[in-house]
Amino acid sequence: MTRRNSGLFRRFVWLLAGTVLLVVIVGVIVQRLVAGESLRAEVTRTEVLKVLVADSLLREAGRDADPAQVLGAVEMGFRRDRPTGDPPPMRFWNEVARGLDERLPGRSVGVLGRGSPQIHIRALPPAQGWIVFAAGNLRESASAGPLMVLVASIAIILVCAAWQARKLTLPLGQLAAAAPHIAAGIRPPVLADKAARELVDLHAALAAAADAVRTQSKDRGLVLATLSHDMRTPLARLRLASEIAELDARIRDGMHADIDELDALIGQGIAIARDGPEEAMQRVELVGLLRELVLSRQRSGIEWTLEGAACSWLHGKPQALRRAFGNLMDNAHHHGRPPLVLRVGESAGTLRVEVLDGGSGVDPGVLDQLGRPFLRSSAGGGVERSGLGLASAVRIVEEHAGEIGFYNRETGGFAAIVQIPSARSGS
Repeated sequence: MTRRNSGLFRRFVWLLAGTVLLVVIVGVIVQRLVAGESLRAEVTRTEVLKVLVADSLLREAGRDADPAQVLGAVEMGFRRDRPTGDPPPMRFWNEVARGLDERLPGRSVGVLGRGSPQIHIRALPPAQGWIVFAAGNLRESASAGPLMVLVASIAIILVCAAWQARKLTLPLGQLAAAAPHIAAGIRPPVLADKAARELVDLHAALAAAADAVRTQSKDRGLVLATLSHDMRTPLARLRLASEIAELDARIRDGMHADIDELDALIGQGIAIARDGPEEAMQRVELVGLLRELVLSRQRSGIEWTLEGAACSWLHGKPQALRRAFGNLMDNAHHHGRPPLVLRVGESAGTLRVEVLDGGSGVDPGVLDQLGRPFLRSSAGGGVERSGLGLASAVRIVEEHAGEIGFYNRETGGFAAIVQIPSARSGS
């Protein structure tokens, strides 16, 4: 099964999200480089102040005071020997120690401890030993303000960009949905006043194409109507002449059959002309339409069965749809055998109508040719005589943005399967 390509809106959002993520990563790296230096300077200043406080306390306490007791009052310690232990895992604290050495030259600063680092520095005379205190808490020193601002900015950017992307892609989606109906001469819906210039130009081009199709269809209908009148008059004279002339019965019957076939072809040509865009699109209840076709044929003695009947709606032209499904049903009746079945289903927004017969099917070699104008396959064989019924049905279905396929059934018989977009009953 072929995977469906993602929409323009989703691609735009993913592109924007990827770009923002890249900007965030670069920003975090730069912020760590810049803010790291600022944080080291701030921590170094704090630790220098602690040392200056300890020096001041020891100096005021005098030579006879116990340094450990004096510094204990401010949660600092004093040791006679230089502390030993493992260095901290973070290079940050080693750089802080170098900063203290630069600020307090000759004091032999060191940092030890893996869990909670401690700084030790040689005390000034007359004290003999080392001042020891806990290193500052980085979580307290580092501010979360810039990070919060960054996160909030990203959220605002994504929301605004998604809103703009939706405004851009919504009209494009409307035009894409309207494009299949251009062949039926239906103009696309009017866009919003502030739609992008390129979308306005595309809308104008599609509208012009729909107008051209509608004009050509009217001209074609006029030509076919004229031909119908001009051709049926001579056919009537030929029929009358064959009745008056003294002809062999077989010859007369053959002439009448040919005249009837020509008259039927003319009627089919007129029907195709009527399949144009003049009929307005409206909401159509498909099952009810098919039920009417079944009942009309049952009144003529042709037994049809409607299966899977449920209320199914679509946007379409009722008369054109009647002609399309009527042609398919007539084809099944004339070239197939009972049972004749109409089977209706709906899945994923698509209506599916199967026109089934129990005949012998058609030659597989001509299946892909069915639906072409002036071509008809005989039951179980090759191409028989000209016909427009299937061609008219194919054209009508395609004008409703649908598709039609012709198949030989595995269980025997022939199937014409129509798939056409549905419309919700509440829309």
